[in-house]
Amino acid sequence: MSAPVPASVQAELASLSRVSHRLASTPDSSLPPVLSKMLPMLLQYLGREPLHPRVQAILLQVLSHLMKRVRAASATPDPIPLPLPSLLALLLGRSPDPSLIPGFLRAPAVPAPPVPAFTRNFALAFVEVSLPSSPAIAASARVLFPLLLRLLSLSPTAGSGQLLAIFLAYLPRAAPLLPSDGEFNECLGRVLEADEAAGSLQGVFVDLLSFEPCAPFLTSTSALISLHSSLLSLLSPRSLSLYSHAPSPPRSATSLYFLLLSKSSSNSDISSAAASHLAAHLDTCRSTSLPICDDFPALLSSLLAAVRGSPPRRAFDPRRAPALLSFATAHVLPNHPSPLPLASILPVLASIIRPPATATTPPDELLAAAASLLSAAAALSLSSPPAELQSLASLASSLLSSPSPAPARDSAFQAVSSLSRSACYVSSLSPGAAAVATPALLLSCVSSDPPTLRPRALAALDALLRCYTSNLPLISAPAVAGLLPLLWSAAFSPSPSARAAAARWSAALVSEFDPLAAAHLLCHLAGDADSTTAAEAREGLGVSEGGAVRRIVDDGGGAGKGLPGLGEFVGALWPGEEGRSGRPPYERGNAATKLAVLEVSLALFLSGPEKAEKGPLLKLVGGVAATLTAGAARTPPALSDAAAAALLVLLGRSGEVTAFFEGGGGPLAFPQLCSLAIDSASAATRKDLAKASAHLLRAEAGAVLGRAGEVLERCATNLKFDTLFHAVRAHGSSYLAARAIAVVLGVKEAVAGEGLLGQIGASLEALAKGTGTSDHYVSLACAHSLAIVYERPAPEAFRDTLLQSLPASFAALSAAVLKYGKGEHMDVPRCAEYLDACGPLLRASTAYPKETFEAQRGELIEALLDCLGGEAYKKDPEIAMACGKAFSLWVDSTHAGGAGGRLGVALLEEPFDQAVSDKLGGASAGLYRLFTQCLMSSNPAKRTASISVIFMCVVRALELKSGGGGGAGGAAYAELIMSILETVQMRFVKALSDPKGKQISRECACRGLAACYGLSKLAAGALMEDMNESLLQAFGQTTNHGGSAMIETRQQEAERRAANAADAAAAAGGAGGGGVSFEPSVAEGGAAGVSEAALGAYREMAAAAMEVISGGGAGSKDGNSILHYLICLSTTHTYWLLPENRVRFATATLLGDELDAADLQTHLRPHLSKLAPKVLRACHDPSSQTRDQMKILWDAITGGSAAGRAVISNNLLPTIETLVKDSQNKLWRARVGGCGALSEVIVGRSWTELGGGGAVTDEDQMGDGGQGGGAALLLLKLWRITIRAMDDVRTNVRESGESLAKSLRSLTTRLCDPKTVDVTSEQAEAATSTIMTWLIARGLNQQCDEATGLCVSTLLGVIEVARAETLEPILPELISNLICAMSGLEPSALNYLQLRMGMGNANESGEKLEDLRIQMAQNGPIGNALTKCVDIVKSSKLATKREVVRWLDSALRNCVGAVSRVAVADTVGTLVAQSPEAFKTESGASGNNSSCVRLLRALYFASERERGIAARDKLTFALGNLSSLAPDTSVRVLVNKLVNNYERATGSNGSVGGRRAAAGCLGAIASRGGIVFSEGGKTDLFRRKVLPVAFVGLFDEDDIVSKAWKVVWEEGGNAFMGNGSWDETRVGVRLEEKILEDVCAWSVRALGDVSWAYRKAGCQGVKKLCELGVVGVINVAGVGEKKGAVVERETRRASCSVVLLESLLKALQGRVWGGKNIVVEAIGDLVASWSGDGMCAEARKVLDVYKAQDDDLFAGDGYFKGEKGEEEADEVEGVAGVAGMEIDSGDGKLEVDEGEREEEEEEEEAATRVVEENRTAKISLLGVCRLVYQQSLTKSTATFALPYKIAALAALAKIGGGQGAFLNEGVGGLIELEAKEGEKLPPVVLARRIDVLAALVHEGMEGGACERLEGLIKHEAWTVRESVLKYLGKVAELGGLDRKVLGVMDKAFMHGAVDRKFGKIRVAAYGILRKLARRAQGGKAREEGVVELVVVYKESWEGVVRKRGLQDPESDVTQLSSELVVLLGQW
Repeated sequence: MSAPVPASVQAELASLSRVSHRLASTPDSSLPPVLSKMLPMLLQYLGREPLHPRVQAILLQVLSHLMKRVRAASATPDPIPLPLPSLLALLLGRSPDPSLIPGFLRAPAVPAPPVPAFTRNFALAFVEVSLPSSPAIAASARVLFPLLLRLLSLSPTAGSGQLLAIFLAYLPRAAPLLPSDGEFNECLGRVLEADEAAGSLQGVFVDLLSFEPCAPFLTSTSALISLHSSLLSLLSPRSLSLYSHAPSPPRSATSLYFLLLSKSSSNSDISSAAASHLAAHLDTCRSTSLPICDDFPALLSSLLAAVRGSPPRRAFDPRRAPALLSFATAHVLPNHPSPLPLASILPVLASIIRPPATATTPPDELLAAAASLLSAAAALSLSSPPAELQSLASLASSLLSSPSPAPARDSAFQAVSSLSRSACYVSSLSPGAAAVATPALLLSCVSSDPPTLRPRALAALDALLRCYTSNLPLISAPAVAGLLPLLWSAAFSPSPSARAAAARWSAALVSEFDPLAAAHLLCHLAGDADSTTAAEAREGLGVSEGGAVRRIVDDGGGAGKGLPGLGEFVGALWPGEEGRSGRPPYERGNAATKLAVLEVSLALFLSGPEKAEKGPLLKLVGGVAATLTAGAARTPPALSDAAAAALLVLLGRSGEVTAFFEGGGGPLAFPQLCSLAIDSASAATRKDLAKASAHLLRAEAGAVLGRAGEVLERCATNLKFDTLFHAVRAHGSSYLAARAIAVVLGVKEAVAGEGLLGQIGASLEALAKGTGTSDHYVSLACAHSLAIVYERPAPEAFRDTLLQSLPASFAALSAAVLKYGKGEHMDVPRCAEYLDACGPLLRASTAYPKETFEAQRGELIEALLDCLGGEAYKKDPEIAMACGKAFSLWVDSTHAGGAGGRLGVALLEEPFDQAVSDKLGGASAGLYRLFTQCLMSSNPAKRTASISVIFMCVVRALELKSGGGGGAGGAAYAELIMSILETVQMRFVKALSDPKGKQISRECACRGLAACYGLSKLAAGALMEDMNESLLQAFGQTTNHGGSAMIETRQQEAERRAANAADAAAAAGGAGGGGVSFEPSVAEGGAAGVSEAALGAYREMAAAAMEVISGGGAGSKDGNSILHYLICLSTTHTYWLLPENRVRFATATLLGDELDAADLQTHLRPHLSKLAPKVLRACHDPSSQTRDQMKILWDAITGGSAAGRAVISNNLLPTIETLVKDSQNKLWRARVGGCGALSEVIVGRSWTELGGGGAVTDEDQMGDGGQGGGAALLLLKLWRITIRAMDDVRTNVRESGESLAKSLRSLTTRLCDPKTVDVTSEQAEAATSTIMTWLIARGLNQQCDEATGLCVSTLLGVIEVARAETLEPILPELISNLICAMSGLEPSALNYLQLRMGMGNANESGEKLEDLRIQMAQNGPIGNALTKCVDIVKSSKLATKREVVRWLDSALRNCVGAVSRVAVADTVGTLVAQSPEAFKTESGASGNNSSCVRLLRALYFASERERGIAARDKLTFALGNLSSLAPDTSVRVLVNKLVNNYERATGSNGSVGGRRAAAGCLGAIASRGGIVFSEGGKTDLFRRKVLPVAFVGLFDEDDIVSKAWKVVWEEGGNAFMGNGSWDETRVGVRLEEKILEDVCAWSVRALGDVSWAYRKAGCQGVKKLCELGVVGVINVAGVGEKKGAVVERETRRASCSVVLLESLLKALQGRVWGGKNIVVEAIGDLVASWSGDGMCAEARKVLDVYKAQDDDLFAGDGYFKGEKGEEEADEVEGVAGVAGMEIDSGDGKLEVDEGEREEEEEEEEAATRVVEENRTAKISLLGVCRLVYQQSLTKSTATFALPYKIAALAALAKIGGGQGAFLNEGVGGLIELEAKEGEKLPPVVLARRIDVLAALVHEGMEGGACERLEGLIKHEAWTVRESVLKYLGKVAELGGLDRKVLGVMDKAFMHGAVDRKFGKIRVAAYGILRKLARRAQGGKAREEGVVELVVVYKESWEGVVRKRGLQDPESDVTQLSSELVVLLGQW
């Protein structure tokens, strides 16, 4: 049984039942009023807790019933409106009463209370159903829209999705109806007050911007535009920094996304604002190293969603997608955490790159942006799964395979390149087609893409190739096989790039899997017409060098990597008929292809097994033979040379090939081969074929002599050398004959017949004769042929035949050497060839009796020695080596024949003696001549050339001694050389220092020393030790006293010489030498006659060697050879690299050691810490020769490049320490080398490499006395020596110091950059702290300008890279130093120019130059660094900010340039805006002594003394900014001082600059700190002094000063008016009237000043007061105030006016001065303001109208009884009673160096009381008029006198206009209309006097001056005539009329109406008639009898009017005439 229902629940149920019945019975038409009240109540009731289930059930039934009816009605034309505001209010958790909604919108924004779920859901449902079709939407738009926004902003989580859908559905209808009034904007402003509201609304607008139907309304509805702009403004940098309710910086994903979408808005204002805010945000993040977003994944997701789009929400503008994708590429992906969400990125890219077939083609811009994103994603996803990488590659391939735009293809190529760096990418490729699809596509792109994209395609293809080759295990052979057809297709492509790519792929990839196919393809491409392709192919084959065949033969093969076997290769290139394939064989290739094939074949043959397969070998021989026999037309020389060389190698290395030829089965018969050797087109081919023929001839065991005879007989026909001979055949025949003779001479026990001997003799004679022919190649061939024949000893049977040909051969060679070694036929290479041939002949001649050829041989030797130092040597020094080679062979072979005495050392030191030479004979004679005649020659060329010959002789002796060759003669020759070895060594040493020496001679000396050492090792005894000691002494290194004698002190030298002399004397006495004294030989360093610098490089080498030896760096075996290794390693001449010289002259060969360069490096490695600094220092020696040699040595001992760098790195700290000491050495050369070496060593070093450790900021450690290790101290040491080097006395040291400075600056910046790879944040902080502290404390205080520049540039670089928190501790001092440096580094020429162009004056050029100076400084590197430092201050600690202010004050006081002062001003302005708290007074510090106040004072004095206009403006601007934060008392004292300064600057000795400075500062304070004007302190400074002075200053004659005072008056006045100190009776009163007494007092002060300009300003102030109505009678009807208040105000006005008028009248006295007319004008205005009709009581207090006497100015003073003349001095004493109004404001001192204090000023009396007490009497109105009239009678003749007279009369006319009846009698009688006797009355003065009379005309005036003016009607001056007419018009209007007066008027009208020249005259004439006509129609016309008087003239006047007036050209006359016709017609 269910529980009983409580009574209360039953009551609720009953009530709900009644509601249900009522709703059910109510029709739809009557339902809205019911629902407006009931529905909110039901919904609110539904949310009540607790709610009985039965009650809840009934409520749900009722609401469901209502929902059905509302939903059904919404589809009809008459939907049921719902109470939408009430429903929304429910959602907001507020009362549903609609009347409370506006108040809620204006209430402070607070989070909404939670709304029950049932209530929220039903309310949302009802709103969603009813809103889109609500007929009341227009009426409720004003409230609904803010409500929706409020709900979205305050309840972002409660039903936000459904509510957003409602909002989007509502917006299209509501947007056009939204108002833009103030109430609506106020509602929106309230919505934006809360941070969370603004952030939520950003998200709302993101959805709006992404919703297509809302697009038109967002850009066309003013309310939405306003809201959009408001949201954007909250993201501006200023809003973020100034307003507390602004959201956080736009680093959230929503804010950034909102900015991006807004940037693409079609509204220009919104898009530009969004772009500006976004750029500012990106710049801020870039400068502060902060990420641009705090949630990159969310931002990327939003961007991708906007681009992809999902119905119904999608990007409404397709043009927006490229910008979003570009932003994602540039800013999001690089910062996105790994891994990238490729699952989200790939679908978006696929939808763009591969759109559906039914979709439109994406625009090019969108494709390019998508491709760029694809490229970036590929670069950042290298470690992604293979499937995703394959998808990226597939998209890139889609772009490349379709006609996409160039930027998109470019990005696709980059994507492929990026993917190729991933090993996972290769694993994603399946074998088969997929593996080769991308290379195939890229190859096609290389062929077909535009030229601009081909490099990109090639780069992608190369990257893919590197990927394949670096992941070979992942590549399958079938995949590579699939590439071959593509590569062959590319090989035949018309694109050179495609062919080159095919070559690279074949060489790098295909060769690893199919060497044969790769070699075949590469051989084909080696013959390509494109040089790049051919070079790539040849490099892949290993035959890339020129002369590859020769290299292959010399190297013994050396086949390239990845080549097949010889058999496979030959079978593929010579396939035969059975093996034909589609690939080109050898015979179808071009010459280059065939050449490559032959080279590869030869390399494979030489590097293969000793016995190759016969079949392939014979095929190769057949191909070679076919190439040789193809003819010259089809076989280029290079190909024939290769074929001949191949044939020669095959014959020499393969017995099968030789046997094949011997058997007659070869492709070439011996006769045919000989014919080719004679007739081939190439000389190299002929030489090789001659050798091949000789090889076959030698193989003819039994028929050698017979075959040789046939060959010689065949050659003889071509060696006749008659007038006409065939050069080619002669060349080939000479080599063939020589080879044949050599074969014959090599046959043992050969028995030659007479015929053969005759043939040999004839051939030799022919060769000797041919040597002298003019043909270059034939002559050399003959000479070489002779050398071939005489190269080996001949058998006894042939000696006589050879002997007979020697004389002719010697004669021919000597003639050739002499002919081509000098003179007009000189040919150095040809001469060298002849010299090479001389050696074998000279050597062979020693085996025969010399009587038959001695003369000819002597001539040859003379010719040989004559080449030394001759013309040929001067042209090419290498010819000395050829001479030495021949000479060494001769002296070696002739030694056995020498029968004379022995060659001693003593003989070599004496001059040459022929007798001694004849006595010595043999090799001794030759060496004696070489040493004494050639080596001691005065000809430096011969002397240096002899060194090369001596070197060759020593080498020959070494070869004989070590090899044992040469028999007894060779051994004797070696002993001879060894006997003079020490002398030879010293000659080599001297040759090293010879300044005339050539490179080849010096290097011969270097290697000669090594050869001497090698010989000494082979000698017995202590020769080696003695020679080493001697050599070390020569190089400045000795082992007995450890150093060079050349650097000993004089005392040390004397002691050493004395000791050596004593030892020598004792030794001589003991030997019985009694009494014979001689100078002993001292083992001192240096070579005799050699300067210290001459052997610089070698001394360094010796020092290095001694370091190694003394340190035990070498064993006993090779320790002494290290020096020679070092010396030889410094030789670089190409002569030593020739194949025939590499081994013979190698260092190991010369030294007789097996120690090579690698072993040397191993031995030296433990001692490189000592050796490296010495060598490095020498590498930077001042001498270029030393530098070059030591650099070569460095590369040799370290390996050069990266290896050398590693050596330095391994020994870095010892090296740097040693070099630092060298950089401070007393020897300048050492300092140069040390600094230069350091500049190279320190580049790119890390903090750890330099020693690590923490920072050094202690002053003691920073000095020279700093001890200890660590990178910080080392860095400071480097800085100190750099600074010293840059200020060195030697130019070389300074230049080296500059190089070190560049490296040190780069190192320092690198160490301080936390982004550097090998520098941690802690290390960067330590480096920054150390160097910045040192630079600020010491670096910037250098005396050397270059050093200061280095410190400043480094400082800027460090600031650029350092982190803000690192710079913060030194930030204040840093900013100060940067500011001071700005002027110090500015070009002085700019300051000079500005001074000469008038700085401080209104000079346009000077101002432009000053602006240029300031802009240059601000935009320069120091300015940029300062900007960064100031930006850092914003986020610094408060203590740091206050310290910055203190240092700014110090910088402003100490800096000396305008640019620095401007920098201080800019910095102050920035800090005031960014960090105002920095200027607040510290706790415990007095306000007057705070940093802010001191800075304020400094700015004031700087601005006061600044001469430049722009700089002064900057300083005053900063002063104004700072005044808004400074204490009010300090600002008031400063303001008082400024006003006093302005006052002082306005006197006769004042200056415009002073006034500008004071006024400018006051203007800046008023505009930026104007609030201070609201409180004037105890003395009410601003009311009593500042504002009154500002009022007077408004009229300063200088425009700049006037504008500044205008700012003070307006801004300061507004603040003063708003201080609330005035009662409500004065509401609406102007500022001028509120402070009228004070303005009056300062105006009086100005009027009494000695300066006329200040008087003028005071007068203008009075005129302004009159113009504003501040003085004068108050119009009560216009004000509407109480009568008592009016009286009070008029009383104040009257009191002030009296004083002003007194001062004006006093200023009127004296002579006339320029601008004095302003005084009378002011008097006129002031008096006129009080003298109107019906003067009030207060006006009578000012002007005495009734009681004044005619002679009084002041009542009762009788002023005009004793009138003063104009000659009185213009010293105005001040009117009685006025002096008391001067304000004594005190001194107001504001000293820079004193504390600020507010002065105690005496309290002043009220200005009103001062005025009242000092008044003496009333001023007579008549007296004022008389005084003013007297001014018009001045007798001054100055140019400004006439304007003054006119002004006086104009003022009198103005006064008279208000009191004409009173003044007419007293003033009118004074007016004179005729000139006095002797004077001339100007017409303009006369006209103005008439105007005065016109002003005095008053109503009822009788007569007047009409009769006096009658004579002036026809005056010659038109101005006079016009004034007369105007006067008559005034009389016609007001005066009394009679016939006489009308007669004058008629006369004047008739004359004026017909004036033809001046329209003004006619207008004035017609004006008389109009006034008469109107008066005749007036009410008093009948009384006055006007009509009767004028009717007489009607007819005549009407006739004139009609006849002339209506036809007048003047429109005014025509108008008047028309009016007169009407008026006259009414008479």
